[in-house]
Amino acid sequence: MSRFLSLVPLCLASLIPSVSVCGGEWDKERLRGLPQTLQGFVDEGKIAGAVTLVASDDDVIDVSVVGLADIASGRAMTRETIFRVASMTKPITATALMRLVEQGKLRVEEPVAKYIPTFGSPKLKDGTAAREVTIAEVLTHTAGLASASGLQGERTLAEEVEAIGRQPLQFAPGTRWQYSSGLTVAGRLIEIASGMSYEEYLRKEIFEPLGMRDSGFTLTAEQAKRLATTYKPGGGDGKLAAVEIPDPTAKRMPNPSGGLYSTADDMAKFYQAVLRDLRGTKALLAEESIRRMLAPQTG
Repeated sequence: MSRFLSLVPLCLASLIPSVSVCGGEWDKERLRGLPQTLQGFVDEGKIAGAVTLVASDDDVIDVSVVGLADIASGRAMTRETIFRVASMTKPITATALMRLVEQGKLRVEEPVAKYIPTFGSPKLKDGTAAREVTIAEVLTHTAGLASASGLQGERTLAEEVEAIGRQPLQFAPGTRWQYSSGLTVAGRLIEIASGMSYEEYLRKEIFEPLGMRDSGFTLTAEQAKRLATTYKPGGGDGKLAAVEIPDPTAKRMPNPSGGLYSTADDMAKFYQAVLRDLRGTKALLAEESIRRMLAPQTG
């Protein structure tokens, strides 16, 4: 799907040797080329508009804005535009769960069934018994979970995860990698371990402390006016077609796998906190936890 881009490339020199600049001199010429490149995508009809934000752990280095947030009305893209950040919800969900791991509320090596009994005695699609999936496996898409619950209409996160747990596993846990609803299960584990709703936990433990004022699963009427329209290819004419989405101001199940709304600046605040934690600040997690999350998990 072609949609608006909210890009937050951060300085990761300490983790990725090929990134040579961190806290030093930035290549101004390359930064100046960002708007031109993205405007080319707009001119070609590949996207309607984009916001890019380049940051180090303690500074915003560059922000670029091109194109439109809504083609039909001609509404311009701005730095304050709100996006559906889709699967970039997942790192925030995982971070929230790891905070509870640090507090001793659960361990990633434990079976999910310890907290959600529906996941006990799992079976494969052919009826063969399988071992129970672990929390680590739902976090890394190696549990064999189905990609969706199959439920339609209004439901709670608890109901969604119970339905996921009742479905047969796609493969034996730990034997393969397949994109799944694992982070949705992690969201329910956050509720059980914290005694708070998933949405409330993220707000109190991550969004408010970091000043992520435009991040959440339901928008106010004012925020909805700043939401970028989502687009997909419109057909052979090369134009973009708007994607119909649910009312962003209506209360519904917060999707831990992909339901978050946010801005480039808010997302940068989250990733900057991750980078600072690598230096021992513990804004979100201890350095050891961050390094564990950033390490390869699946071979």
